[in-house]
Parts: sequence; structure tokens; C-alpha cells
Amino acid sequence: MFKNTKFNGERLKNSRLYRGLTLTELAAKTKISKQSLSLYENGTNSPDLDKVMTLSQQLNFPYTFFFRENAFTIKTEATYFRSLLSTTKKDRTAQSVKLEFIAQMYEVLCSYVDFPVLNLPKVIFDGGNDDYAYESANEVVELETIAMQTRTHWGLGMAPIKDLKYLLESNGIFITCFFHTRKKLMPLVKEQ
Repeated sequence: MFKNTKFNGERLKNSRLYRGLTLTELAAKTKISKQSLSLYENGTNSPDLDKVMTLSQQLNFPYTFFFRENAFTIKTEATYFRSLLSTTKKDRTAQSVKLEFIAQMYEVLCSYVDFPVLNLPKVIFDGGNDDYAYESANEVVELETIAMQTRTHWGLGMAPIKDLKYLLESNGIFITCFFHTRKKLMPLVKEQ
């Protein structure tokens, strides 16, 4: 199995970030030194099979995940969080990695599924994702204006939206869900 394959350190790093763990936290869980984990992630060293199995169990990813190359790389740009005050940098990083995984899945699925085309009005948003606890009055007005432009673009009027999820998806916006729990990790990919 491992004769012609190489350990993919980037996948180790992404799976660690996906689970919202620091190198120190993963080292404590696996009893593998922080320095060794860093070397594995950077591709300087490769772990032996026992350590790969330990990492696989602690991160709840199949061990084969760590020996595959990515067919392509996707990097997310700006990611906006509704409440930066209650969202830690570690959680924001984990969400960004999750978005990259979703984008990779989307790219693969595009070969097999004709998804709805993204249908959004062209808008300008001057607000930002700065580290502050509340939106400014100008930003709130700006967001409300964008919401009205979108309602007009989709021909919704002012009535309540009965099925927001369907409306978004039919206009090319993907809805995803991640369960956040530190007690039991949800697997991303199951062994076949």
C-alpha cells in the first residue's frame, strides 16, 4: 500500500485545522512531539505506519487520506463571520479549511452534476470583516440595501420567504452544515 505512495503533510495540516486543533493539542492527543508533527506537516519527515494510524484515529480521517495527492488546490478568499467576537481565530481557520474541502468536493461533483448557475446581482460592499463586536450604522444600511437589491433581482417582493434554503440553492448558492463538537468528531470521508 505505502510502497509507491508518499505521506502528504499538507493533508495532515488541513485535517488538524479542520478539527480545530493546534500542533500542541494534537501532540498531547497523539503522544507525538509537536516538533515531529510540524516536520510531518512541512513534508520534511514522514511518520511510520503506527504514527499514521494514531493520527488517523485522533483526527478521525481514514489513514489512506494522508497518502493521496490533491487533484487540484482551492484556496478560499475572504470568509465573513456574523460575529467575530464569539468566533476565535482557530474556529475561523477551521471553517476556512472546511470551505476549501467543500470547494474541492464541488469541483469533483461538477463533472457529474449540472448545478444551478450562480444568480446574484452585482453589488458593492464597503464593509469588512474587521475584528470588532458590532456592525457600524453605515454597514447595516449597506447590508439592508444589498438585501433589497437581491430581493428585486430574484423578484421576491417584500413577503416572507417560505423556503430560504431552496431559494438560495436554486440560485446557485450552496448550503453546507458542519456539526461542531469536541466530544465526538464527525468523519469527513469513510473508508471504502
